Amino acid sequence: MPQTSDAPVPFSTFIAEVRRLDAADASSTLRLESHIRDYRREQAEMKSTMTGIDSKMDLLLENQNRWKGRDGVILVIIGMFTAVMTAVITASILGVIR
Repeated sequence: MPQTSDAPVPFSTFIAEVRRLDAADASSTLRLESHIRDYRREQAEMKSTMTGIDSKMDLLLENQNRWKGRDGVILVIIGMFTAVMTAVITASILGVIR
C-alpha cells in the first residue's frame, strides 16, 4: 500500500509492494498476450472467410460471363434465323420462290 508520509518504509513492506506490482504486471502481460492470440486467431478466420467469399465471387462472375456469352450466341442465331426467314417470306411474296 502506498505510504502518504515521508517516513522510511520498512524493507519488508517495500519488497512486498514490489512483488505485488510485479505480479500485477505479469497478470496484465498474460491478459494482453491472450488478447493478442485471440485477435490473431480471429484475423486468420476472417482471412479464411474472405478467401472463401473471393472464390465464390470469382465463380459467380465466371458463370455470369459464361451466360452472357451464351446469350450473345443465342441472340446472333435468332437474328440470323429472323433474317433468313424474312428473306424467304419476302421472296415468296414477290414470287421469286414458287
